[in-house]
Amino acid sequence: MEESPTKVFTRSNTMVRRQIRPLSGKKAARWPTIVISLILGTVRWFAIDTKRMQESKLEVDLAVEQVIPAGWRITTLAANKINVTIRGARQASAAILQDAIMVQPTIPREAFDGDVFEGTLGVTPSQVRGLPPGIQVLDVNPSTITVRFDKVVTRYLPVEPGEIVGEPAAGFIIGKVGKPEPQDMPITGPKTLLDTISHGDVIKTTNINSQGQRGTVTAWLNPLPFEKNRAPFP
Repeated sequence: MEESPTKVFTRSNTMVRRQIRPLSGKKAARWPTIVISLILGTVRWFAIDTKRMQESKLEVDLAVEQVIPAGWRITTLAANKINVTIRGARQASAAILQDAIMVQPTIPREAFDGDVFEGTLGVTPSQVRGLPPGIQVLDVNPSTITVRFDKVVTRYLPVEPGEIVGEPAAGFIIGKVGKPEPQDMPITGPKTLLDTISHGDVIKTTNINSQGQRGTVTAWLNPLPFEKNRAPFP
C-alpha cells in the first residue's frame, strides 16, 4: 500500500531533524573537554619551550668613565673588560645586544674628597646594565679592579719656538727671532703628573721655515705635545 503524502512528509522532516540535531548526552558533554584540552596542551607546550633556560658568557665593557664626575681622569685601570655569565630563556637570550651591555661599578662618594683616589673597587652582578628582561646575571669576572683617579688641573708653561730651518733669499740673513705670542700656554692633565713640572720645562713649537724668505717674516707655529716622564699631555 502506498504511503500517504502526510507520512512521507513526516519521515522526510524527521530525517532532516536528525541531520541538524546537536549532540546530546555523554558525547555532547565531551566536546568542551576535548577543545579545552587541545588549547591547554598547546599553551603548555609553548610555555615549556619559552622557559627553556640556557647559560652563556659575554665579554662587556667596564664603563668607569661614566661614573666619575667631571674634572677627574682615570690614570690607572687594571681591566677594561668584564666577563659576565648569564642565564635566561632562549627568546630573551636571543634579544641580547652585546654592544649595549656594560658594567658600571659603584664608587664611594668620599673617593673624590681629595686630589687623588687609588684603590680597589668591587664588581657585582647588580652593576651589569643593558640586559633585556628575563636575564639573570650569575657571575662577573674579575670581581675586583684596581683604579686610580686624578683631579684634572691646569698649569701654564712658557712657549719656546722651534729651530729655524732653510736658507733665506739671497742677500738676507737670519736676524733676531722675536718672542712668541702668547708667551705662555696652558696644559691640562692629572694633578699628580702636572705636579712633576719643574723649572725649565717649556712647550716646544714646530720649526720655523725660513726657506726663500726676505724681510720681516711672521710665522704661524703649532705647539707640540708636552712630554713629562714619558706621559704626553693633551
